Amino acid sequence: MPGRPARFYFDSIVDGNVALDVSGVVTSQLADKAMTVAVDTRSRWSDAAAARYSSGIWRSVESEIQIKGPEIVEMRLPVLDAGPFAKREFAIRMRARQLR
Repeated sequence: MPGRPARFYFDSIVDGNVALDVSGVVTSQLADKAMTVAVDTRSRWSDAAAARYSSGIWRSVESEIQIKGPEIVEMRLPVLDAGPFAKREFAIRMRARQLR
């Protein structure tokens, strides 16, 4: 829904005994023949056994893109600086479409 923030989250990505959590908020605004999408993505890695209960250190990144028509766009997330997920690349793919 344009103008309304929507929360999202993904299942934890586990490597050995470490889990990576990714979540955030996406907000869209209609523009002339396009849609502007703002994404605030948060990520953290922590001990997989305690991931649900761990506060960990969250990293936040704000991004904004424009989607025109039925195209699919990919928003790459910044590479993590340290830990088991360093140097791995992650991205979020989006497609705009009209719902009833």
